[in-house]
Amino acid sequence: MTFRESIIDCRFIAWGWIGCFLWNWRLSMAKSDIFIPDHALILTAALTGAPEEEECRLGFVRPLLSTEQQDGLSRSRRAVDRALRFLVRALLLEGLNYFALDGPKLLRNLAWNDKGQPNLGNLKVSFSHSFPYGFCAIAKTPVGVDVEGWSRDLDPADFGVVFGPREMEAIQAVVNPNSELIRRFTIKESILKALGGGFLLNPFLVDSSEPRNSKCLGALELNLGHLDLSPDFWFTWSILSRSSSLSPSNSFVRFMEPFDRQSFRRQINIFEFN
Repeated sequence: MTFRESIIDCRFIAWGWIGCFLWNWRLSMAKSDIFIPDHALILTAALTGAPEEEECRLGFVRPLLSTEQQDGLSRSRRAVDRALRFLVRALLLEGLNYFALDGPKLLRNLAWNDKGQPNLGNLKVSFSHSFPYGFCAIAKTPVGVDVEGWSRDLDPADFGVVFGPREMEAIQAVVNPNSELIRRFTIKESILKALGGGFLLNPFLVDSSEPRNSKCLGALELNLGHLDLSPDFWFTWSILSRSSSLSPSNSFVRFMEPFDRQSFRRQINIFEFN
């Protein structure tokens, strides 16, 4: 099933399910000041306008960020990079609000660890963006997401520092090796992000042919999946847990016009893992 077909299949049942879901979470909130969800949430949206216009429309996020975050965003030279970084933070805000948490307060507290991975206390967060897509994952257990575009200009030989000989052999054996290379690349990066280090960790720690058997996982169970964002993008999520009970639900929810700030209108797609 393709990305777009999944959206269409679930759009008719989404709103009734959402109402029940939010009601249950709000009941849980009454028992605790900060409620941490037991499952993962992945949100995505795409930029569709000119980068400068998109940056302006997403500007409502800026006042909610810490001074450190604002300074970091300002150092991005290209408007498209700034727009995408605003986008993933807008997705994080929407996800936190979706869980009935204090989104603005938590967004302001967003920090990064010494390996450049986002940190939000007890909540695990992962970002990824590649124009025009932005992705944000929120979970109680370690989570990593990665989206990458591929082209026919890729040279697999340039990725010798990422893939071993056996992996390279498998990549070259398929009909479209460049697409397969990027699919496997997103596997490695999403798992390494979930482990807290991204590519600052050794990519050879992850076996892209049998990722669940990667030695770096130890006793951790891996929930991993892909979206083929045709025609030329791959998205992969990796969620780590102590048990194999975490599995994708059948709900793939479409939100229309989740924001209404400065004429910003976008769809956010939400994936749930119960």
